[in-house]
Amino acid sequence: EEKKREKEMSASHQAAMEDGGFTLVSKKKRGRKNKASHRSQNLTKSQNKASLKSGTTPRVDGRTCSTKSCNEGKESKELQEDVLISSGHLNEIKTDIRNKQTFLEKSEFFLRVSSEVKKALSGIDSAERPKLRKIVCLGIGSFQSHMVNYENARFQLASLLALRADLLGDSNNVESVFATSDLLVEVFDPVFDKGDRLLIESFTGLSVGHDNNGGKNCSARAAQNSGSLKNQDSSYVVYFMPHCDEELYSNVLWANWGLESLSNILIIGNSFESYMLRRSVSSKTDDENCIVRLHEFIQETKLWLSNFRLRPKGKVVGFKERALNINMERAFCDTCLLSLNFDSSDNEIRNFFKIRPPESTRSVSC
Repeated sequence: EEKKREKEMSASHQAAMEDGGFTLVSKKKRGRKNKASHRSQNLTKSQNKASLKSGTTPRVDGRTCSTKSCNEGKESKELQEDVLISSGHLNEIKTDIRNKQTFLEKSEFFLRVSSEVKKALSGIDSAERPKLRKIVCLGIGSFQSHMVNYENARFQLASLLALRADLLGDSNNVESVFATSDLLVEVFDPVFDKGDRLLIESFTGLSVGHDNNGGKNCSARAAQNSGSLKNQDSSYVVYFMPHCDEELYSNVLWANWGLESLSNILIIGNSFESYMLRRSVSSKTDDENCIVRLHEFIQETKLWLSNFRLRPKGKVVGFKERALNINMERAFCDTCLLSLNFDSSDNEIRNFFKIRPPESTRSVSC
């Protein structure tokens, strides 16, 4: 009777639920559903195992393809996408750099750069002056807009292009030529990705340099003994390095240690005098730092002057030109032309340069 009563109560409860619009699901049905689900999962696992043994890979649509072909296809697609992403903005960035080059060439800053570099290359007799055959650019940074300080990098590359064109001069006017016709500009920074390298290679006369061990493998001698510079007479090499680390400048000087080598290099970079002023008395005897060791021989000419007119007198400058002026100042503030000046006939000086300082153990990011 008790079971009969429970059955009747259950039946009345079910009827009440159905009247309310609800549907009861029995345990028996739920169990069958779970069993079917488990069978499907087990079947999928067995298919996966079988596909791995047979060298195939299951796809989302239930079909299979060979593991090797899937991986190759994935790598190929990623490579294509990488190239497309890098080259998709290539023309846009290149146009921006060319516009900056045009803007720079009309600026007081670049006119001063051109004048001072040519003066340094001229020497006493312009007919016998050594020709510039290479410019080495270090630590310039990435040119892509998702990177920090990309505007600095683009302005600095624009100035390199302008300087190369200016030094090549007019072949019909010997006095205007300060470099060989095959003047090469080598650009390197460890942050470069494929897009940066593609951009550099797209400009005539520019190439991507190699890892130089933080400037330690960057001597003018090595430059003159490689490629088109091999067996050439002694010539200048310009190191273009605005806003680089002090340690990188020191390593470049260390790599070029010696009377002749140091006499034939020019550095466009930060003020060495500023580095010395910021040093404490105790740190001014740093044996590993070549800026400290060579400070008394360094001749420094400021290229960026605080009184530059960034806006022509009486001219109303729009937002775009004002932004260009601000970014140009950020890219080149504190920039100087640095050379070494000493009496090579002085025995004391000659002895000083016979022994190169110890190699720096400090890390540097280029």
